[in-house]
Amino acid sequence: GATGWVTLKGTDGAAILKPREKPFLAVTHAVPLHNAFDAESATVRSLQQDEVLELLEGPRPLEAKSELCLRCTASKDGAAGWVTLKDGDGNSSASPSKSIYVCRSTIAMTDGFDIANCKVLRKVDVGEALEVVGGQEQADAAKSISRLQFRAVRDGLTGWVTLRGNQGTVYTEASDC
Repeated sequence: GATGWVTLKGTDGAAILKPREKPFLAVTHAVPLHNAFDAESATVRSLQQDEVLELLEGPRPLEAKSELCLRCTASKDGAAGWVTLKDGDGNSSASPSKSIYVCRSTIAMTDGFDIANCKVLRKVDVGEALEVVGGQEQADAAKSISRLQFRAVRDGLTGWVTLRGNQGTVYTEASDC
């Protein structure tokens, strides 16, 4: 970082400094200097802001492996952020769940399968996520409804919820994600 004066030509008229054909670059912010043309290669050292670089080769594009990310919220605590769904090597960190249902129309969660002999635990709100607990869907042929046992993701409460009413109303259905 020294500043000063430089003589361009000697007393005999010979050039001391010659113009260069290659461009020079100035570092705009701290960045690693890698020893190979690969962002994953070893770091030679960290370059600091305002360092001067001489161009030796390039620029050339670095073919980066594609990643697939999505913005989401965690059901456990409502934390929001970004998740890598599939990394550059094809490894998945999340996948659609076959055991998650979503409430499409407000419905009651009850403590038992039989609607005539059960107690309402609470209402299930539209958009609320429910996780299957009991396994297979059960139908009440006399009432023309089907029900399934769920655990509410929001509060962990377990109970029975009607999937489809006797008039064809869809109360809950498998998550479409």
